[in-house]
Amino acid sequence: MPKYFVLSILILLQHLAISQQTTINGEILQQDSSLTVVRVWGTHDERGYAYGYLMGNKICAMYDGYIRESFGEGLKAAKQKISSGILNIDDKYITEAKAIVLGMADAGTDVSDFDYLDILLANSFLDVSGLMKNGCSTLMSWGNATDNDELHRASVATRFMDWNIEPELEHNNLILIHIPSEPDEQPWLLIGYAGQIGVLSGTNKAGLAVFQHVMFDNYKYPKKTPDYEPIWFSLRRSLEQKDPDSNGQQDVNDVRFVLAQNRKGFADGFIVSAISTYSEQDDLAAMVAEFAPCKPFNTFRTNAFDDQISGDNLYAANSPIARRNAKQYCSRYFKVYKNIAENQTFTSSDHLKLMAQKSKSDGTMQAMQIIPSMGILRFSSYKNSQPAYRNTYQTFDLLILFEINTK
Repeated sequence: MPKYFVLSILILLQHLAISQQTTINGEILQQDSSLTVVRVWGTHDERGYAYGYLMGNKICAMYDGYIRESFGEGLKAAKQKISSGILNIDDKYITEAKAIVLGMADAGTDVSDFDYLDILLANSFLDVSGLMKNGCSTLMSWGNATDNDELHRASVATRFMDWNIEPELEHNNLILIHIPSEPDEQPWLLIGYAGQIGVLSGTNKAGLAVFQHVMFDNYKYPKKTPDYEPIWFSLRRSLEQKDPDSNGQQDVNDVRFVLAQNRKGFADGFIVSAISTYSEQDDLAAMVAEFAPCKPFNTFRTNAFDDQISGDNLYAANSPIARRNAKQYCSRYFKVYKNIAENQTFTSSDHLKLMAQKSKSDGTMQAMQIIPSMGILRFSSYKNSQPAYRNTYQTFDLLILFEINTK
């Protein structure tokens, strides 16, 4: 029996099984012209199906208007890279991607020219294409640097996500909250765009947050070879798994543990910033990781590294600092560290102000601030021709976002 026939039968059986659901395991909490907030719960199948059912039109709009346009005539070859297994994508994410497409179809979205490989490609965009270089930046502070009446030494991260200015990005911002039923997983959320299932920016209920940047350095990387895991899927694993390093707590070493499993680094140069609630121990509070697909593959730094910035602060932009001891301080890195005084303390508004003044970009598509121990997420996006940091931030209570009766 031809293998494609068998595969078609299996997909049909999966479709029938999911389509017999009497309820959709998801809800839209907020939707306006720029931002949709969605919560899904249950298994990977159920969450994927609900996501596709609720967000089908926006997923298609984002894919057709941005992903297809970006790849152009190279789209077919890019999808073939996904189907060939050149990237290491966990089976549960493949299952989830298939369920998304089924949910989209059952909601009436036209998926005649769309399949699960398109979902996986959209979430491996950076690893496959090399087309987009997002110039993000993140400032993280804790302990002595937040010792004031507002923050009480709590960890705080302010993140500016820079990207190409595109209408699809302006109108399809997404906060997607996952409440898993799998016993080895925990509630988490991603901050990105319609169609994303991997994590560009995100946090979990335990108070761990991660942010991905692209890294530019002076070394030429070898072309893609097998066994790279897409960076956004690695970051998702670091958030959704319960205590990945099995040390009994959720801290930045969980991110380090997951990322270090990619022994050949990643398919391109990436930087990851991570922050946790453990604000009284520097090496558990915050970390910056720098990756490349050539040696040294994985380089990690805490505030113990001589990075010019004083106190309990870590900053990352897009140049390597610890990798090869490069200390490549770009212009905005220079501006930030020159404006953090010794023994300075930050309120949350101070943090936002410093980033807006010294780490800004006209292409800041998303700006966010997370204070994990206080359950605070602030978010703003690019709109009305204004970068995100100039627009009003909306404040979310993470405890409320992560609470739902799934029975």
